[in-house]
Amino acid sequence: PGHEKHFDALRDHFNLKNNWSRPDDLLLMKSRQEPNYVAKLHAQAKKIMDAESLQDLTKKQFCKFIDDSISRLAAHPLSGIKTRADIVQEIKKHKDVKSVKQGRDYLTVELTGGKKHRLKGFLYHDNFSR
Repeated sequence: PGHEKHFDALRDHFNLKNNWSRPDDLLLMKSRQEPNYVAKLHAQAKKIMDAESLQDLTKKQFCKFIDDSISRLAAHPLSGIKTRADIVQEIKKHKDVKSVKQGRDYLTVELTGGKKHRLKGFLYHDNFSR
């Protein structure tokens, strides 16, 4: 341990010579890495969500699901999520969503069963842009 810095120049030489990706490349770095147990929980939740409808979720579960899916898409540069209008279109793609009403700093999602859920936060503010 601690000897890695001695081989950084050699590593960089081979990475550049062979056009390999570099571990210090800022474009490839994650802004944060979630622990393994969180990744497993997200994978299990995705399996459950694929099988369930949005109607059956509680308000907290619904908001968490939408927040996670939109955050994941917004973090990916090729997802096409750049403005709040893109977020509204993405939410409308769900089969159980009847309408999405926009306020200054929130979105209200109305489901086909009549339930309404209000989403608040930075992603849902009217001047959001990435």
